[in-house]
Formats: sequence, C-alpha cells, structure tokens
Amino acid sequence: MQSKEKLLVNGQPVLSKNLSSQLKGKKWSKEKEVILNIDEKVEHGQVIWLLDLLKQNGFKKVAF
Repeated sequence: MQSKEKLLVNGQPVLSKNLSSQLKGKKWSKEKEVILNIDEKVEHGQVIWLLDLLKQNGFKKVAF
C-alpha cells in the first residue's frame, strides 16, 4: 500500500473500492501468509481498513 490510496496486488494496481471484489474473485489460498509492504506516509486508518478487509475475506495470516 502506498500513499494516495495506491494499492498493488501481486505488483498490479488495484483501486481500493475494487479490492474486496478482487479478493473474492480470484482463487487465493487463504492458508498462505499475506505480506503487506506499506509506505510510511499511509495513514493508520487506511492500514486498519486493509487489515479488516483481509480478515472479512478469510485471510488469517498477515505479516508486515
């Protein structure tokens, strides 16, 4: 996650409003660890939003 709400999933840009459907639309292994690389300029609230979204979509292992 980079500042100005720029999100990359596997190196591909994704709009934040489309992230939930992206997570649901692909066959992701929920058992694998999600690794987040977050720019230091990203606000705390955006990080919490992303963590909540991952949890809602069944991702249990998250690392920074």
